[in-house]
Amino acid sequence: MNLTKDILAKIDELRLKYPNATSVGFGKKIKDGEDTGEFAIRVAVKEKKPLSELKESEVIESEVTVDNSSIKTDIVEGEKFITTADCTGNLSYGGCGWFDAQPAPNNQANRQFQQSVRGGLSMTSSNMQFTTGTMGGVVTTESGCIVGLTNNHVSIQDAFFTSNRSTTGTIQNDYNPVNKVYQGQENYPNSPNFTSVTQVGVSLRYVPIHAASTGLVNQVDGAIFSISQDRFDANLAWQQIGLESLNAYAPQFATTNEIDNLLATNPRVYSSGRTTGPKGLMPDCPMVIIETGVAAQISYNMQIPPNTPPGPGGVNWAPYEVLCNFNDCIKYAKPGQDQPNFQGILAPPNFNGCYNPVYSGDSGSMLLADINGTIKIIGLVFAGQVGCYTQSGAPVFWSGLACRIDQVANQLGIEAYQLTGQLVDPETIEYKTVDGQSDQKTIVCLDANNKAHTYWQSGFTNSLEDNCN
Repeated sequence: MNLTKDILAKIDELRLKYPNATSVGFGKKIKDGEDTGEFAIRVAVKEKKPLSELKESEVIESEVTVDNSSIKTDIVEGEKFITTADCTGNLSYGGCGWFDAQPAPNNQANRQFQQSVRGGLSMTSSNMQFTTGTMGGVVTTESGCIVGLTNNHVSIQDAFFTSNRSTTGTIQNDYNPVNKVYQGQENYPNSPNFTSVTQVGVSLRYVPIHAASTGLVNQVDGAIFSISQDRFDANLAWQQIGLESLNAYAPQFATTNEIDNLLATNPRVYSSGRTTGPKGLMPDCPMVIIETGVAAQISYNMQIPPNTPPGPGGVNWAPYEVLCNFNDCIKYAKPGQDQPNFQGILAPPNFNGCYNPVYSGDSGSMLLADINGTIKIIGLVFAGQVGCYTQSGAPVFWSGLACRIDQVANQLGIEAYQLTGQLVDPETIEYKTVDGQSDQKTIVCLDANNKAHTYWQSGFTNSLEDNCN
């Protein structure tokens, strides 16, 4: 059974009907820790309780009707998802899926300065100087420009639509001053003045986010940035750090049909992130898709004053957290080496997989899959689901969440990397202003010759200089 529009609609219906659910997605029904092979809609809650302790409105039906057919539900336990940009400095050590503040064998190459940028490298920006994420890789815009791809919460300080923001709050944008993107400077909290040698380019565009209070749902956490000529090698840029052995050519985007069928085809899955390094290689680190069409609630930061560092556990940013709804996402996890194809992975306390398929700092990683012998990009990693905590209070993740690459491509205006593209000259970037707040991702302005140009929303400003009108 593949993911359909009717199943997606039912998932959204259940998300609204059970607001306390931490996620709802299309997966396999699990019984006594075993994958039954039966497709189901999985509803995750923080804690499963006896029916006698539930209100009538909290009781989740055992099956639902989709397009005149019945699909069973599976009630599972799971904490909420959180975005995975790293601002905490948590410590641990190990191989596949583990992390360390200092470069370790599994992530050393991902955290080092690389003259020629590639997918899986650490990155940050001047507007996000207190966090570190991952450069997913290179892609091509609809106009034929080669750019870098990551999450908006990795490179953009406030990615909400300006219509969601308060005009009396922080006035934040991506062009005054210009938001510069950096790679290769892991000690950023102690070195606030970024050096020019680490700069990759500048922020270009992002998909703005809707707050849950608007009633609108998001599918994409994505942003692109320019790459300077001295940091670009056309024959290396498409590679993923630590996954070079997978293919000898730039991977293409998976088709919508291929993504819809991920749960049924159960391909090998791969990703390379700043914190946990490369994952998915056999036999040590298998990864699988466990749900598709996932709907989840995730908090994002809105209107944090510039240069505000996070406190312990990010407490200084807590007042700026705003709940957002996402849907049609991909959930993936790590099965044990003895069952590398097992898709029935459950959250603690019934956890039956391996921890950390993703970790803080891996946000922006590309998610790849072996589809009929061809490596393709299927998603953009942006969140993880916490399963437990270490004795020192560090979170441990049991599953990861990715935006579908077809949604990212459509909403961000990108295509898979093409060798024939051109790099973006930051000096050619133009900015326009409009009066008031906006819920429009793009606007069209006319130049002096009455030629139309499309501009992307990039935040608030106090000026109407270069007014679109």
